[in-house]
Amino acid sequence: MKSLLKARYYFHLFLHRYNRRLVDDAICVNLKSKLMAKSDYHLCKAAGLTAKAE
Repeated sequence: MKSLLKARYYFHLFLHRYNRRLVDDAICVNLKSKLMAKSDYHLCKAAGLTAKAE
């Protein structure tokens, strides 16, 4: 079970960083806001998984 939580944590962390990089390259403001929302979502999910692991 712990390895599954660890895998999910790294998955959400990867998606957070990936979306953050896309925000840096985005030109359109609407696209930037959507990508920021996705990035924040994945960061919250990753933080929640660290709390579950403890």
